[in-house]
Amino acid sequence: MQPDDAPRYASLSDYVRVIRRHKWLILLVTGAFVAGALAYSLTREKTYKAEAQVSFRDVLADLNLIGVGDAIPELPAQLRSAQSADLVTRPEVTRKVQRRIDEDILLDALEGSVTAAVGVQTNLVGITAQAADAQLAADLANAYAEAARDVETDTQLARLDTAEQALLAEVDEAESRSGNDVRGAAISTIRLSVLEQSLSRIQTLKQVSEPVQVVERATPPAGPASPKAVRDTILGSVVGLVFAILAAFGRDSLDR
Repeated sequence: MQPDDAPRYASLSDYVRVIRRHKWLILLVTGAFVAGALAYSLTREKTYKAEAQVSFRDVLADLNLIGVGDAIPELPAQLRSAQSADLVTRPEVTRKVQRRIDEDILLDALEGSVTAAVGVQTNLVGITAQAADAQLAADLANAYAEAARDVETDTQLARLDTAEQALLAEVDEAESRSGNDVRGAAISTIRLSVLEQSLSRIQTLKQVSEPVQVVERATPPAGPASPKAVRDTILGSVVGLVFAILAAFGRDSLDR
């Protein structure tokens, strides 16, 4: 018998003794946690996730490239992508998605099922959709990618329209001044030629510009994102083992 003031667990053999003595308690508690984790995992509703990759480009960069108007400072790629990620979940995009898909899903449910994040290295916007069905998750991600593309393309083309109208006004003004005097006519002719070239370039840009591209479409995932029965079971066994050992030592410490 140990003295009252002697440490109860002074060596490794003392700990091993406790574990051996209460091995059935440890197995029982650990097994209960494993069974609970597995049951919780199997009874949860399956959730599938699918992701589409979208590239956003500022049309102002194209205007600077072809030399139309004054140079306009471009946003840094990361900031532009962050703004584009915010665009994905705007109400006008969600309303377009709701009209495109056949499923009867409320706007609030749609907004809560989709997230957008910017890739650190690629600056692409990843649109992730989750749903109870694998195909629906892919359809939602693709629908959001296409709706965001349409909304942002319309916005960018409207900016090109504004630039075109400004050039047309300058062309009209240059034409009206061309007949004042010989020197003024020569200057106006040169300016008119430059403006007409810029106008031709911007009209061509309106036809070929692609401010937004769906780089990678979402595909139905092979398996659910959650629950993961194996992972949940392993976590349950680890947590259960910890509590089981604590229970074993607690019981042993109370045994006088």
